[in-house]
Amino acid sequence: MDGNHTIYHDKEFDPIVIDKEPWVIDEYERNSYCLYQKKGERIQTLQLIVGRSTVQIWHQVCDDSKSKDELSKLPNKGGPFLEYIWANGIPINQERE
Repeated sequence: MDGNHTIYHDKEFDPIVIDKEPWVIDEYERNSYCLYQKKGERIQTLQLIVGRSTVQIWHQVCDDSKSKDELSKLPNKGGPFLEYIWANGIPINQERE
């Protein structure tokens, strides 16, 4: 993680995604916020990322189970997935000017 990415979270929160605007090649400030994390048999997490050109909400439902059958029943097989995205609509070449 670089110094331009600030993550606001509780002590025990592990971010589910880090860099999610790969089309922006120069350095820019971005912030992430843990919106929700419920731990139990399954861990559900919502993470908000406010980047230069998008606002994104990422969701993950994971299970500590090692069973591939159980993991295959989870959304995105337990991996993070993009729940919502809003883009500013400014073409990258105009954004750099």
